[in-house]
Parts: sequence; structure tokens; C-alpha cells
Amino acid sequence: MVLREETAAPGAKRSRVDSATLYTPGSIIRVEVKNFMTYSRCTIEPGPTLNLVLGPNGTGKSSLVCALCVGLAGSTKLLGRADDVGSYIRRGTSEGYVTVTIAKEGGGIHVITRKMKKASDGSVKGAQSDFSIDGKACPMAKVKDLVKRYNIQLDNLCQFLPQDKVNEFARMKPVELLKATEQAIGEGELYELHQSLIDGKKQLDEKTKLVELHQQAVDRHRDEMNDLEQQIYVYYGTVARPGPWCPPVTRGALHTYKVRKY
Repeated sequence: MVLREETAAPGAKRSRVDSATLYTPGSIIRVEVKNFMTYSRCTIEPGPTLNLVLGPNGTGKSSLVCALCVGLAGSTKLLGRADDVGSYIRRGTSEGYVTVTIAKEGGGIHVITRKMKKASDGSVKGAQSDFSIDGKACPMAKVKDLVKRYNIQLDNLCQFLPQDKVNEFARMKPVELLKATEQAIGEGELYELHQSLIDGKKQLDEKTKLVELHQQAVDRHRDEMNDLEQQIYVYYGTVARPGPWCPPVTRGALHTYKVRKY
């Protein structure tokens, strides 16, 4: 990871953007902020593999996490801090921006910029935000669509875990953890397959229960039919026969009695 403060000489480090093909599509190649929280201006360029951000308290580690969420059109509620985007503008300044560069599918990059400006009276409430993708102005919804396309899940604690959400993560149940983990892996196909299995099991259980109900109805009707049949045999074997000298009726003779009676 490369971190360049405002005082760094231009061109002192080669930009990671030049080697974007090394990154998986959707990977963060570069984060640039100006007048954002603790930073007056800073550029961070993560590597294509694992990156660790280390430093004492108050050096801006959490500010980087907030910049990712704010820059990629995530809700500020996900950060567990201030809800108004104007609260993330550096104190003593009226405007700032966050630019996040991500690897593009098929090569190349997408540059997402969010410019923020406090209200005319200097208050953080009612701050204005303007988005752009690759230098072209766009609504927030278009940025969210782009983020979703690359499976960047800012609302998934297994993929994006701000410091103020650690306790919430620790309280997650095993089933919730499994669901969040499946959604965070790949493009979410594992979660979709798991859900299809769950839905299939539910349908199977419903059909099995329906078959059992039908079988119970069949058994009940069979018992009723047997009872009625026995009553018929008793009737034709006692009441309907001519006299006590007649033998009891049998199944084979039932039709004969019916014909004689009617």
C-alpha cells in the first residue's frame, strides 16, 4: 500500500493505476481525499492482494474506511457515526471530495468522485453532494448500480466492517454469519444456490405434507367404506333374507339379494 500526503513531491511514486490489470475487477486501486475528516489531502493506493493499515489512534485509519463508504455512495448510517455527509467535511473547511478508483472488468478503471459542500450558512445539515463516474456527472443511483455490479457490499459486515460496527458483528447469529459470508464471496452465486436449496426443501416439505394429508383422507374413506360394506352385509344377511332358515349372506350373494329385493 502506498500513502502519499499533500507534501509528497509529484511523481515521487508510480501510480498503481498504471498496472490496473493486476487487480481483480471491483478491487480498489486508489483512494484520494481532500478536506475529509482528519485529512487535508491524501492519496492511498492499495496493492492487488492483502493490505494492512497500521498506525496509532487518531492517525486516520477509520477515516479511510469512512472515505470508502462515502465515496461509493454508501449510507452514512453504515458507519455508526454522523448521519449527515456534511459532518465528514474537515473542520474549518466548507467543501471536500472523495475519489475512489476501482478496477474495471476487462481491463481499465472506473473513477468515482463525490464532491461535498456544506450549506451556505456553514452547517453540516443540508450539505450538497455531487457524483461523477469517469469524469461525467451522474446521480447517486448510477454509482450504486456500479458498486452492486462489482459485488461491493457496504452493508455486509463480512465484507465491510467499520470500527463502530464491531459489536454488532459480534452479536450476529451463526445463520446470519453464514448468509453474510456467502453473499460476500465471489458474485453471490453461492448464496443464490444455497437459497435455491432452501426453497426446494420448503417446497418438498409442503408437498410431502400434502401427500400425507391425502393419504390420511384415503385411509379414512377406506375405513368408512369398509364399515358401510359390513353394514350392508349385516342388513342383507338378517333383515332382508326371507326367514331364519336362510344362510347368512356372503359377498358373492350380495348382488343376488339386491336383485331379489328390487
